[in-house]
Amino acid sequence: MHNVRLNGTKCQFMKSKIRYLGHELTSEGVSPLQDKIEAIQKAPRPTNVSELKSFLGMVNYYGKFVRNLSSQMQPLYALLQHNINWVWSDDCEQAFVNAKNALASNQVLTHFDPNKPLVLSVDASPCGLGAVLGHRYPDGSDRPIAYASRTLSQTEKNYAQIEKEALAIIFGIKKFHLYLYGTNFTLITDHQPLTKIFGPKHGIPALAAARMQRWAVLLSAYQYNIEYRSSAKNANADLLSRLPVGEASSGDPEEYFVFETVLMETPITATEISKHTDKDPVLAKVLEFTLSGWPNHCVDPAIQPYFTRRDELSLEDGCLLWGRRVIIPSKLHELILSELHECHPGMSRMKALARCYDGGQV
Repeated sequence: MHNVRLNGTKCQFMKSKIRYLGHELTSEGVSPLQDKIEAIQKAPRPTNVSELKSFLGMVNYYGKFVRNLSSQMQPLYALLQHNINWVWSDDCEQAFVNAKNALASNQVLTHFDPNKPLVLSVDASPCGLGAVLGHRYPDGSDRPIAYASRTLSQTEKNYAQIEKEALAIIFGIKKFHLYLYGTNFTLITDHQPLTKIFGPKHGIPALAAARMQRWAVLLSAYQYNIEYRSSAKNANADLLSRLPVGEASSGDPEEYFVFETVLMETPITATEISKHTDKDPVLAKVLEFTLSGWPNHCVDPAIQPYFTRRDELSLEDGCLLWGRRVIIPSKLHELILSELHECHPGMSRMKALARCYDGGQV
């Protein structure tokens, strides 16, 4: 019907399993060829960057089979960075051994079936993102189709924890777009606030960070049900995020904006705000919670206003933001108000300018 022609001498029929491009295909699924894995396990220790790249290339070729090909490998990727002297440390040796052992797990990936329900599990850790695409079977079990992970860039490591978890969703969606687009799937996260923000009932808060709003728009193109699953039960994605493979890209173009302006003198810099935020007893705690994750309950009355709006807080250049407003530490209130009042803008204009900042309590 499609005018496809096959060379009979290059075809195999009525086989229970077949070798193809370094993989073994059976009715049960796909697994790496054992002789290829043995070749990786026998690979000698790299002695320079070129040899290390070759080894990592072999390992990453089978990365979709590995649950824990992870930041255990970060010491190896660190050696690829520019202006880094080649020093094969104990950490590098351990990462080298762990990578070999991870590939010896005999993981079998199930075949993709367009008639079976799809499940995408994601998670973020302080150093990376993880995603697992799988099928859900009638008995409630999930079987993996493919694994994916990557490290966070230096900029992404400074995101608030809720933004890292949201970024993990975007990473998983983009990685498995061809499987997910146009079909209804289940999205699993271990960050419960995201089930409300990206769920069908509540929607994203009006004062959420701009990148969260852009991601919500991107997700609106997909059909999914979002579920919360604790980290203990979301082990696949959680482990991948803590043990990511590969370096992060420089970021999507959507993350960057260019503003053209002329400033003769700025009243205060982000560096100064960040420095005073770290010294502020309340804001320092809020910053740490925003970066690392909030507790389930808050009893400190000074923290409570921020806890209530924790899903609307974000970080930029070490400064806390509520929506698009910079939260100013108490030590800088007088300076900011003095600078705003200096040009005598009038009461209404003065209030409008002050609303660009938040005076320490959201």
